[in-house]
Amino acid sequence: MASRHSLLIVDYVVFGATIFISLGIGLYFAMSGGLQRTTSEFLVGGRAMKFLPVAVSLMVSFESSIMMLGYLAEVYVYGAQLFIALFGFMAAFLICRVLMIPLIHPLKLTSAYEGTIDAGGIKAVGTTAAQGGRLNFFNFDMDPTVRHTFWGLFLGTFARPSGLIFNQSTIQRVCSTPTLAAAKK
Repeated sequence: MASRHSLLIVDYVVFGATIFISLGIGLYFAMSGGLQRTTSEFLVGGRAMKFLPVAVSLMVSFESSIMMLGYLAEVYVYGAQLFIALFGFMAAFLICRVLMIPLIHPLKLTSAYEGTIDAGGIKAVGTTAAQGGRLNFFNFDMDPTVRHTFWGLFLGTFARPSGLIFNQSTIQRVCSTPTLAAAKK
């Protein structure tokens, strides 16, 4: 009788099939010559990607199973106030859609590093952050023992997704769509 924690033959079959299918897809497109003849075709899909594959790609790039389990554990241990963070995410995504994506998409970038502005380098940024103490933005609660407050969660979760729009993966996917309307979707 197998141990309760050991893998069964079906586990090995599923794992092997997953690897085989993934390798097969990669090899097929690498050897078929496909549509990836130029840098633009390779990096941004010839700027003709549909919104659903782009959206799914962004989701799997930035969300992880560990994070998903972490949220559940956080709510279990500290309470359901963490759900306020959803409002911060929604506000950030709305701002990204209305303000940031219309700025990025027309640039037709293939990399977040094209035409970047020099902020003085990592050392200057680190020095400024050190001089200001911890990066504890907009903490309106004077009690340091409170783990979550409404404003801490709302503003914190607003900042994260807003910053994700300037990530290499996001810019590449936004610029892979054929129109501004598709990029906003």
